[in-house]
Amino acid sequence: MKISEASRKERKSLGLTQGQMIKESKISVTHYSKMENGQNRIFIDDLILILQLRGISITQFFKKYFPRKLQ
Repeated sequence: MKISEASRKERKSLGLTQGQMIKESKISVTHYSKMENGQNRIFIDDLILILQLRGISITQFFKKYFPRKLQ
């Protein structure tokens, strides 16, 4: 899964619009929309800020969407 897909799934699981997801950040809705669609890269500091603003643990986010694959 890509970060963009995980971000969209997390936002939707919270029942938030794109504007609500990035509220209080410096990211524009247009830029965030493009990040979710894979047209713009998401910087890790932006991702961390968005998750912190929504009360989401970065560790839990990655465990949820990028579980370790056992061989």
